[in-house]
Amino acid sequence: MVSDLLFTTVSKANPFNSQTIGIHAADQTKMSEFLTVQSLVNFAAMTGAITVAWKALQALNHTFFASHWVPFVFALLWLAVSLLASATQPNSPLGKNYGAWAVAILIGLLNALVLFGAVVGIS
Repeated sequence: MVSDLLFTTVSKANPFNSQTIGIHAADQTKMSEFLTVQSLVNFAAMTGAITVAWKALQALNHTFFASHWVPFVFALLWLAVSLLASATQPNSPLGKNYGAWAVAILIGLLNALVLFGAVVGIS
């Protein structure tokens, strides 16, 4: 399932760390893996996907899609999808917890910038 690729199980008490060994199932929930600390080391798939998509768009119209704004927008869109997908999960650690949203946005924005840098660096 697609959700198995996008989500990881996290502790409700520490939703930005996907390490759940020894944590009871009732104290766990799902969150987009892009928003966890572990995602900082897991960029190969998205870097490749955005790079290939950017190159494909350049092949269609090089003048319009050659800008570095294209992979930047893709990285920000991935951040938005990750945030929305996590927020809509049952028992989401985000919910109305504005502190959790702030942390998720910060981690996600850092991930988006690193992802953007990786794509531009490869190209």
